[in-house]
Amino acid sequence: MSKLSKEELARRNGMKFALKIAKEKGIEGLEEEIKYRGINGRPQTLDRAALHDFENRTRDQITDCIEAMSVWVLHNEFGFGQKRCLKFMKRFMDETECLVSEHISWKDIIDVLHTQIKTDIKIRLNEVGGVVTIEPDDIEL
Repeated sequence: MSKLSKEELARRNGMKFALKIAKEKGIEGLEEEIKYRGINGRPQTLDRAALHDFENRTRDQITDCIEAMSVWVLHNEFGFGQKRCLKFMKRFMDETECLVSEHISWKDIIDVLHTQIKTDIKIRLNEVGGVVTIEPDDIEL
């Protein structure tokens, strides 16, 4: 038997995964899974619990990177010392928690930045097929 291509292996694994979902949750569950993964561009090989865990770990890593770069710029470029950097870090994490708990949204943040300090900040979403730039009025994260 010849070696299967990566594409063929992916197809077969997808079929196995779809069969598993159909057996566990029926056709309606499979349709829901297809919609969920299609809209969000999530990998097909992980179950929802593993995806949720992966998304949380990815969000935490991104938050840590943004916090570190922000503190670096504040210290290196603007001379913030330990006291102001620690104060910034606390506020950064408080605001991040507000965002995660949906007390504020990305649209709220971008709208305030556009209105109050006249920035041209945009959010680029990593969509299937490429990066899409979202204008403030279009944001529905």
